[in-house]
Amino acid sequence: MKVCKSSVGLCLWILIVVCVASCGTAESDRDVIDQKSPESFVKSDITECWKEAYIKYREHPSDPGSAERVREIARMLPTDDDAQMALAVVERNLGNWEEAEAAFARTVERNPLHASALWNLGRLAIRRGETGVAADYFAKSIKASPHAWQPVYAMAQLRQRQGDLAAAKELFAQAKMLGAGKTDRFGGMDAMKPGPEMAKELLEWD
Repeated sequence: MKVCKSSVGLCLWILIVVCVASCGTAESDRDVIDQKSPESFVKSDITECWKEAYIKYREHPSDPGSAERVREIARMLPTDDDAQMALAVVERNLGNWEEAEAAFARTVERNPLHASALWNLGRLAIRRGETGVAADYFAKSIKASPHAWQPVYAMAQLRQRQGDLAAAKELFAQAKMLGAGKTDRFGGMDAMKPGPEMAKELLEWD
């Protein structure tokens, strides 16, 4: 039993070292970290690592190292929706469609009402030409987050593409009323300077 506990403790401390290296913890924070037990550090701090990693990727999308850092964090947090969404968006942006779809799908499997993951799955379905599947994903995304304009706008574009101009016009108007094109919590985030404290908002509809 003692050997088992020792092995678990060693694994936890290895995770701490990896996370600190990935997140670039400031010198002033290390005294606080040193006072924490391995268990509390893993539960509270490692789950926040994806934020800085994702912001760094956003700032340097052409740097392979920034994308790999997001992947490393996601591997450490296989059941964390935010970390997996960060991974999915990175893979989507890099054109790794299968990896992106798998990560979005894992998020929806754990959380069927994850609006952004549903919206992204719809966008990927359109890319494959599966408009019926896409419409279903967009409808679910709208239901999950009725105040977000992105899935409404996506549905409007889809209806326009299908030739249903009346439905498209109504949906475009609804999206505009919800804030399409404006800088707010549900869109236009590129107009705002990104930072770790905004990572979740940025990721939500990136």
